[in-house]
Amino acid sequence: MTAIREKKEAALEEHKLQLEEASAEKLEKQRNYLNTARQRARDSEAKIQKLTRKLCKVEKKLEAALAEDDDSSDSCDEMDVDEQHQAVTAVRLPFELLPRRDEQGRWQAESPEVHALRLAQLGRGVAPSSASTVSCNNCKL
Repeated sequence: MTAIREKKEAALEEHKLQLEEASAEKLEKQRNYLNTARQRARDSEAKIQKLTRKLCKVEKKLEAALAEDDDSSDSCDEMDVDEQHQAVTAVRLPFELLPRRDEQGRWQAESPEVHALRLAQLGRGVAPSSASTVSCNNCKL
């Protein structure tokens, strides 16, 4: 009987050790999870504080800009008319950047030489705007 009792006690001790190891592993996982959660919370709090400071700075700049705008609008009503005129002209596209359009925005015909140069550039797989018109003496883009 003592041999059976010793086996049972040994098995019981082994089972206790396994349970202790399993609980220690589980406790370690929980500890790691809590540590990472706390770190994320600290990081998010720091980010919130940083964004709050940035928001305060932007609000101060906005208030200063609004105050400056109020001062400038009170001083000169004629500038409002000029600003409206500028707003209308700002809507127009800068046609000087588009060489094949005239002042009214209409497409202009190009000379056959320039057209051939552009088609050659397309055939080479290069942008047609990179066509050199230096070789074409009296070509007009």
